[in-house]
Amino acid sequence: MAGGNPRKWRTKKGSKFWNLEIDHIVPKAKGGGDYYENYQLLCGSCNRIKGDRPMEYLRMKIETRERMMKTKIFFGE
Repeated sequence: MAGGNPRKWRTKKGSKFWNLEIDHIVPKAKGGGDYYENYQLLCGSCNRIKGDRPMEYLRMKIETRERMMKTKIFFGE
């Protein structure tokens, strides 16, 4: 991409924009390499949450947030 980060893309889904980034499935900090099988696309937010941790960490975080969103919270009476 001219003038931008070649590792980031913006796509439009409906009226929302999604920032997609290339992520290393096995982080480079943990011995992962720069090869096709070790790449995946993640939204920018998920990529920051995952950081240099394994994918299982991100899955656990997503599942925890989904459970919390299903919990009903009442205020007042």
